[in-house]
Amino acid sequence: MVERSSESWFQEDVGWKLGSGDKVRFWEDVWVRNANLKSLFPRMYSLSLHQGQKVEEVGVWEESGWRWTLRWRCDRFQWEIPMEIELGMHISRATIIKDGKDTRVWRGDESGGFTVSSAYEHLYKPKRGVYIDTFKNLWKVKAFPNVVITAWRVLLDRVPTRECWTLLYVLCVTLWKSRVSTSS
Repeated sequence: MVERSSESWFQEDVGWKLGSGDKVRFWEDVWVRNANLKSLFPRMYSLSLHQGQKVEEVGVWEESGWRWTLRWRCDRFQWEIPMEIELGMHISRATIIKDGKDTRVWRGDESGGFTVSSAYEHLYKPKRGVYIDTFKNLWKVKAFPNVVITAWRVLLDRVPTRECWTLLYVLCVTLWKSRVSTSS
């Protein structure tokens, strides 16, 4: 299981499909790729005059189409120019639709629609890559089997705890009481 803050896991996995950009914050919201521009380009964010502004406020419509008009607090140093170019390439991939509607999308499912099932999959199913490699390598460790099994259970968050046993006790008592009351 991936450890996440219970307050932020949902917000971290919701993004925007860009329409006209009237609801999407340019730096702070996730609308290009899988992260907000503020976290991808922190230096550029600190220099920007567009903090807190919507996407539609960071450009203009011209006859040829949309043109970005990024403004900065001061001139960039030479070493910041590649970051500015990368930011420009990053945002140039976005398509802005003049009369389009900005819509929220759930990134935990390919369709962009939220379901309880997709949330469960996204939160509790191990992702391919690091987790799978960890499990594969775990069984190759030269250690006593009970140590390896305990490590495996810890990684899967399946170690019995006092809280777990208490919950199991309450469940068993509840089931027993319901059977006793229905058999009478």
